[in-house]
Amino acid sequence: MPSGSQFPRFIHGSGTGISAGSPVSFFLCHLDPRKIGMLRFLLEGYDGLTTLTTLNASQGLVCCLVPNGQYVTLLRLLESFSAEGRIYSFIRLGCFSEG
Repeated sequence: MPSGSQFPRFIHGSGTGISAGSPVSFFLCHLDPRKIGMLRFLLEGYDGLTTLTTLNASQGLVCCLVPNGQYVTLLRLLESFSAEGRIYSFIRLGCFSEG
């Protein structure tokens, strides 16, 4: 997860197309560090699907922030990417809803 002063901006979706207070889910993905850019390109190419944040580039750890209305779409894409070997693994970290 983003740390320090980045977290409130990240959780409230500043610059992500996600409105403050809307429910969101978080996925942690592990992949080959050389494929982070490719994954970002593929996922962020779907308007409003997710925002990808690199947590640890050298270990290939990224976090996807997804509005709950897009949850199933992202889940299916991550399952497909995992089956194809594009990512090693992923896990849903949880859901956040303000209010």
